[in-house]
Amino acid sequence: MPHLISPSEVPRGFISLDFPLKVDEGVIRPTYGILTPDLSDADSEAFAEIIREGWRGLCEPKKGDDFLRRVESGNLFIGSYLNGSPAGILETLAFNLSELNPSSLNGDSEFEKAMERARYICSQIGPYKEITNEGEWVEPQVDANTGLLVDITRSEKPELRNKYVASGILEAGKYVLLEKPDLGTEKLKVQLNSLRYAVTFSPDIARVKEMHLDRWAFDTGVKLEGARKGYRLPNLKPGEDASRVNFMCYLAPGYIPKMGSKKLSEAA
Repeated sequence: MPHLISPSEVPRGFISLDFPLKVDEGVIRPTYGILTPDLSDADSEAFAEIIREGWRGLCEPKKGDDFLRRVESGNLFIGSYLNGSPAGILETLAFNLSELNPSSLNGDSEFEKAMERARYICSQIGPYKEITNEGEWVEPQVDANTGLLVDITRSEKPELRNKYVASGILEAGKYVLLEKPDLGTEKLKVQLNSLRYAVTFSPDIARVKEMHLDRWAFDTGVKLEGARKGYRLPNLKPGEDASRVNFMCYLAPGYIPKMGSKKLSEAA
């Protein structure tokens, strides 16, 4: 049986999310939830360590206080716990970006029009250091219409390696964006209910894009060179450049993704 955090075990500053996630038999399902500024010092430091491991040399938080300031920005932060310990994190930002005038859309279908809209949105997003204020994070912009999934980072500790830490945390993010649960701070609730787009700041690497496609995102084709200089992706293969970004879109007017994966849906 998977180990789920019981009410008596819920960490401070963690709002647990309940959504369907199929896991292999015998594999522990991590617990996912929204992180709030009430996180304990120990857990703040643990999440900071996870980011330091994955983002060495690229605006990583030096200590727990630095990470907590990111959470206090009011943006959506989703964490995963495995056996009671922080195991992974999804960091996001929220922007108010200009949208295409409907009269300028050329697509014949709603999906084609959604792709046009998403490409225009993504073309306005700058490199990592610029959009995160050198890693200090920024408050969500007023009337934000675009949620940017900046990165999913997993712990490198062997005891916390679990294939559902990353895929499950992405599903948790989709759940919050699609269902817009009335959870978190008042600032976060307002932000979630104003979003019309959700896009990812994803490495322009085939296997990474395939993971997003399998989770019902679509490829906008918008790329950003040198967006994350110094970023290292675990198990990077020869010829792969983790600093170049390819924007994938999960939500846009005219396009709403499904929960779960295409492979599971096709097999059902």
